[in-house]
Order: sequence, then C-alpha cells, then structure tokens
Amino acid sequence: MVDEQMKEYWKWRDTLLYNEDVLLETLCFDILLDSPYKLMYGMLKHYHLENNKKLRDAAWAFLSDLCLTQLCLKYSARTLAAASLYCGARHTGTELPDANGKTWWENLGVQIENVRRACEELAGIFRLAPGKEGDPNIYVRLE
Repeated sequence: MVDEQMKEYWKWRDTLLYNEDVLLETLCFDILLDSPYKLMYGMLKHYHLENNKKLRDAAWAFLSDLCLTQLCLKYSARTLAAASLYCGARHTGTELPDANGKTWWENLGVQIENVRRACEELAGIFRLAPGKEGDPNIYVRLE
C-alpha cells in the first residue's frame, strides 16, 4: 500500500523523476529503439524459416527471456535477435545455412563473439531455473 502522505513516498518519487531526467538527457531524448522481435522475424524470413513453427516459437521464447534480463542493455537489438535465433535453432535441431560464401552470422550482420557471449550469459542466468516438474532445463542444451 502506497501512502502519498508519507515522506518516504515523496523521497522515492523525486528520486525517480530526477533520474528519469538524467537518463533522457544522457540519451539526448533519442529513445527510438529497434525491436529485436521484428529483426528476429526478418532473420527467419531471410532463411525462409518463418513457417517453421517450432523454430519460430523457440526463438521467440528465447528472445523474450533475453529481454527480461540486463542483456537487452548490453547488446544491440540485432545481436539479441541473432542470439535468440541461434538458441532456437540449437534447441530445435535446425541448421542455419551458410550462403554466398558467408557464414550465417555474417549474412545476418552480427559478430559471432557477441552472439556467443549473449547465449552464454543467458544460459548462466537461467541455468538454475527449475523446469516443469522434473523436465530438464532447456538452457542446458546451449552449452
């Protein structure tokens, strides 16, 4: 229960408003962001895999998990989209093909080191998360 008459409420309110202003000024009020979901779907379409429901759902779930962590602040939206696609492909056993003499990550315009780091950090965060009643944790497969 929040009581607007308490000093504690006003202290936290003022702190939040001040820090919001500092953050917006730091960003030069430029808060237009790329959607990693849109980018990931575009990557699926690039490989003509948008109709692969298992891969699409797995990649979407991994991306949702990525966005619930601090990783969305550390990596670009494109890197997060590629990492979720990679995790989904590993989880479903789908191959991401190379094309035009380039690897899949080069075709998607990301650095594999960042994709690996994001996947490893995601696995580290959720490694200890319990599965549904004895189910193995899906993040174990990413290692």
